[in-house]
Amino acid sequence: MDERNIVVINKFLSESDNSTGYLLNNIFKRAKEGNSVELVALNYHSEFKKISLIWRIYYSIIETRELLKKLSKLKLSANSTIISGSNPFLLNLLIGFNKKKYNDAKWKPIILDFFPLNFAYLVGLKKGSYLSKLFEKFSVFFYKNADLILTTNQRIKEIFEEYSEVKVISVETWIMPDDIAYKSHEERQGPLNFQFLGNISALQNMPFVVNSFLKAEGDFIFEIFGEGTAAKKIKHMLGTSKNKVRYLGPSRYVLDNEKLTDADISVVSLLPGIEDCAVPSKAYYSILSGIPILYFGPKNSHLGKLIDKTKVGFIIDEHETNMASKKINDIVKNYKRNSLQPRKNYLQSEQFLQIEQELEYFING
Repeated sequence: MDERNIVVINKFLSESDNSTGYLLNNIFKRAKEGNSVELVALNYHSEFKKISLIWRIYYSIIETRELLKKLSKLKLSANSTIISGSNPFLLNLLIGFNKKKYNDAKWKPIILDFFPLNFAYLVGLKKGSYLSKLFEKFSVFFYKNADLILTTNQRIKEIFEEYSEVKVISVETWIMPDDIAYKSHEERQGPLNFQFLGNISALQNMPFVVNSFLKAEGDFIFEIFGEGTAAKKIKHMLGTSKNKVRYLGPSRYVLDNEKLTDADISVVSLLPGIEDCAVPSKAYYSILSGIPILYFGPKNSHLGKLIDKTKVGFIIDEHETNMASKKINDIVKNYKRNSLQPRKNYLQSEQFLQIEQELEYFING
């Protein structure tokens, strides 16, 4: 195989940044095998967790412009490949529009968050509506110049197959088992410990999750670590009372896995519609840590199907808090620690065993 010049470009490219940084860094490491690889990233990170959506868009435009300036200074050719991530959210879109500027280099975007479709759902687009179909087609249009696309969501692949001829590879997230600490909870006693750990924004639909747990009964606690635009609302909902649902403040990415190993069940949630645009990588951190996940989302979504096939957790496919709380009650009453083996089940699954081959094709194919 001839050596290729591969450029990996994204806002986050460090293992210590966040889960996106980890995934892109992993692609970089794989691409280095037999290729000349360059990283294009920012030397700083704008703090988005506490600012409004308008300011997030403003900073994303600035960051995208800086990344594209760096990309334009590289010597690219037909033997070059640009692998771009979805941070900032405009990066993939603008590389696609300007592909001719890069001297016939191949463009292989990675879609972890499917913009602008995810933004449309965030501001109130109804899933399954005529308008949502138009937005699906509109979102696909931005990737018409891609040579190959990698995503972690089978639904995104299906959307492209409906509206485009661009080839899309869908894999489970490529978090490697050896990078995640495993901890058995067989000897653990006390209340069942549910835990949410990560960004708290409108995308996570956390008010619904919190209300569902507040109405639940039994011997459990629900701990929330994280910050974001919706964190203030969660703190207001919980007040200062020391109940079973507790907001415990921000979480630094480098400590996430350590905190996860203290949980019995990890909570994952997405706003309705967003499950078609993204898959939370925190779910896989939990699974590989040996911790079952409690997923608030549709059974027919990517993550819902994974849970159903591999038995790595539980699904609450409800839109009313009383029904959701009843399902939480059932879990609290009947779940026995270590009765599920999420790590073992996932590593033996067909979905996991296909990852290596698919990533090899994406990078070098």
